[in-house]
Amino acid sequence: MTFLLSLVVTGLLMPGLIRLAWRFGWVSQPRDNRWHRRPTALMGGLPMAAGVAVAWGSTGGDPALALAALLMLVVGVIDDRFYELFPAHKLQGQVLAAGLLAAAGWVPAGIPQPFGALIAVVWLVGLSNALNLLDNMDGLAGGVATVAALGIASLAFFGGDAATGGLALGLAGACSAFLLFNFRFTDRPARVFMGDCGSLPLGLVLGALALRVTHVPSAPSVPSDEITGLAWLPGLLVMAVPILDTSLVTWCRWRGNRALLPGAADHISHRLVRLGLSDREAVLLHYGLASAWAGVALLASTGSESVMLSMGGLTLFTGIAAVALAAVPMYAPAPAARLHTADLQTKPGQRRRRSRAGHPAKEGNARALPVAEHTYESAPSR
Repeated sequence: MTFLLSLVVTGLLMPGLIRLAWRFGWVSQPRDNRWHRRPTALMGGLPMAAGVAVAWGSTGGDPALALAALLMLVVGVIDDRFYELFPAHKLQGQVLAAGLLAAAGWVPAGIPQPFGALIAVVWLVGLSNALNLLDNMDGLAGGVATVAALGIASLAFFGGDAATGGLALGLAGACSAFLLFNFRFTDRPARVFMGDCGSLPLGLVLGALALRVTHVPSAPSVPSDEITGLAWLPGLLVMAVPILDTSLVTWCRWRGNRALLPGAADHISHRLVRLGLSDREAVLLHYGLASAWAGVALLASTGSESVMLSMGGLTLFTGIAAVALAAVPMYAPAPAARLHTADLQTKPGQRRRRSRAGHPAKEGNARALPVAEHTYESAPSR
């Protein structure tokens, strides 16, 4: 019920948001470090938030979760619409929201305090950033989040937590409605991006719900003294794809002596396209991997004897794939390079200036940048 409710609310509000975005200039322009090639409406996270809010109200959700998500939404709106925040400023908002949830009891089971609260803050901040970074190609973050939310809902209902399961279904409904306007079902590009106001609260709420389902019910195949030690496993596994993508990108940038924080087109999705896949094929491959890990998470929650075999096989496959993808050259321009003019980017902390047409105003002379034959651009933390 919450899935359909959130789906309908988000789907009905999204067209109006797209019209408002074009009217008031809430538009992401193509740039050299962006993957999209035409202006696209931003702020799609606002209708998603409305859909999730309706689901939250129908399940009697925790006010602390709503307050933390609202804080992340505000941070995202500021970054999308008014100022491009410094990473340190975003981090402060993320830590504040995660700390609020940890203080309200959103901590992993089986870990003594204060270590549990500290782990919760690191987990929530990490997942919020991971979803933000994963939002680099049409349909990618929204689809992976849908799979993760459905996995969390299954884990929650299996464990008898109807409230968490209902809210997770509501989150999946909002993401599914967003995909109708963002995923490339045909050759038409996305009509809207979720923006930071979508990806930041989405990652936070997914991370929080994953903490609530980090449990392993009693099962004959799992000794009782191992239940506590395995309690965190299902929630970790269901979020494996965002964790893997962020880990691989961070490692590759560190190994290449490159800055860790700025956005760039060096994620798993971009590497798959570099190897010859289309955008749609790369995104669908992420969906498949996310579904596989969600299935393993369900096995882990049951204490099934086959979980170690399944997890071992999937871990081996994922590890080999990660090593191969890390070796794909992404930072040096391709031999057949060309020069083209790039729009100047708004500096962090600088107010976004817009022309009468609603597009960012140019300042000074644009500079020419070498761009490979495949323009490796990433989405604007959309």
